[in-house]
Amino acid sequence: MIVLFKLSEIILKILNFDANELNEIEKRLDILGNLKRKYGRTIEEIIRYKEEKNDELTKLLNAEEEIHKINKEKEEIMQKIKVISDEIHERRKNVADFLEKKISDVLSELNMPNTIFKVDIRKKDVANENGMDEVEFLISTNIGEPLKPLDKIASGGELSRIMLALKTILADFDGISTLIFDEVDTGISGKAAQSVAQKIALISRNRQVICVTHLPQITSMADAHFKISKDFDKDKTYIKIEKLDYEGKIKELSRIISGTVVTNTTYSHSKELIDLAENYKKSLI
Repeated sequence: MIVLFKLSEIILKILNFDANELNEIEKRLDILGNLKRKYGRTIEEIIRYKEEKNDELTKLLNAEEEIHKINKEKEEIMQKIKVISDEIHERRKNVADFLEKKISDVLSELNMPNTIFKVDIRKKDVANENGMDEVEFLISTNIGEPLKPLDKIASGGELSRIMLALKTILADFDGISTLIFDEVDTGISGKAAQSVAQKIALISRNRQVICVTHLPQITSMADAHFKISKDFDKDKTYIKIEKLDYEGKIKELSRIISGTVVTNTTYSHSKELIDLAENYKKSLI
């Protein structure tokens, strides 16, 4: 009797349902469906989204406090940057003094005896990834001339020798085992070319040097001489690299000196240049 009573009670509830309650349930289901479409596929995702937005709202409501905190962190970072920048500045000044002297000494060896080389270091108000210094190379190549920016005053030949001097000095500290000089002879000839050739030969005693050149003085100093030429075959261009022996070096040097026609005079001159270069290199050992 008890079971039948409960069953009949349930049937009466189903037959006498509240339409308003059904509508309310459907509305809640619609709302839940909309929430899932916008904020997550599950109830858990919707709740997590709500919590994230609550955190963001809390931060916005406490924006003034957050800004104060960020500004304080910024001040601390800027102070650290200043301390590090000051340390870098002092180190740069010490290196600059050393570099100025070394560059001047090497340039004197490269037939630029009256050159004054200066590293100008100026502090800026705003730091960047390199610190708070603005560094510029200044140079005076003749007696009585004021110091001017390197790129404004130096000729092609002077720039070639300055770059050679810089590479020579920096290689001693960078531990570079191979140096490549591409057209380091630009704008020089005669005595200056001979000075550059001897400097390159001196550098090559302690490291490998690869040099692309068209000057006889530098060519004659090569321990290994490779001739690079172009060949054409069936509308195609081929690069040919040939290692020269002693006789080949003389002939190629003669061609560099005289052009297309090699004479007995240029041949003898080339041989003399190579022999003199060999004697100079032997004196370095």
